Amino acid sequence: MLGVSGGAAGGAEAAATATSVPLQTASVSAILDASGPVRGLAAFVLVSVLGALLLWRYEPFVERSIDASMERPLSSLAYGVAAHAVIAFGGVYLVNQLTNLEAYGWNAGSIGVLVGLLVVLLAASLGFVVVGSTVVEFAWGQSHWYGLVVGALVAGVAGFLGSFAGGTLWFVVVSMGIGGPARNWLHADEVRAARRSRR
Repeated sequence: MLGVSGGAAGGAEAAATATSVPLQTASVSAILDASGPVRGLAAFVLVSVLGALLLWRYEPFVERSIDASMERPLSSLAYGVAAHAVIAFGGVYLVNQLTNLEAYGWNAGSIGVLVGLLVVLLAASLGFVVVGSTVVEFAWGQSHWYGLVVGALVAGVAGFLGSFAGGTLWFVVVSMGIGGPARNWLHADEVRAARRSRR
């Protein structure tokens, strides 16, 4: 489930293994080795909670993300894949930099892994909310909160499935959901320059 969300969480787990970072609060491998229903429930709950937090606190950003991702779905998928690669690289780099540091009895590398996992989960929650809201909008009309439920259900199904099928579903859906905002962020300077030239 979480360890195969486009390789980003897998990258964080690989970094933890490669640098022998002890995870004292959570074990990614324990989640991956859990039964399908447990993984599915964990995915549903995590996406529901984090997605609700995003909608409650940053709903305008979520709305812009929906518009950007669904305006050009195939382009969003490509940018989402690139965003996953950047998140994975950033997580591995952060863990490698923090591995030899210690703060208050904690290996700082384990803190880096936890921060990386949080970023992966937030990105995944945004992706599922975006895609779920789009499905709801096509079927019933605009409702981001129903979209959150649909997205969390898709995340639950991905968690329930085996590693390959579930990871592929997770990766594709999240990539489509986060690709639009990633594209907008990457090209923001070009858009601003174009607007200035029109004035």
